[in-house]
Amino acid sequence: MTTAHFNKTPGATVLPSTEDEAMFLITSSNDLVPDTVRLPQQLGGFHTRVVGSSKINCPCEGDHVVLDLELEEDNLHVAECPIRGFLWYRRKED
Repeated sequence: MTTAHFNKTPGATVLPSTEDEAMFLITSSNDLVPDTVRLPQQLGGFHTRVVGSSKINCPCEGDHVVLDLELEEDNLHVAECPIRGFLWYRRKED
């Protein structure tokens, strides 16, 4: 079994492969939940597993609901904001 990686940009439903320029993943919505995501360089730049997902009010405090991915990495989350792009954050502990 092989794993294919695709680059996602905010709002995109056609995702290009990172390994094969002729291969694309086409989705019908922005609710696609990946198995893994690659962290930005500022957070280490490595792949980490997605362990959960939910619809939440956007962390940018705008008036919209976004898909939030819970990552395996130390309480880290990423939300896909239609205004600000990918928002990487840690939820506050109660």
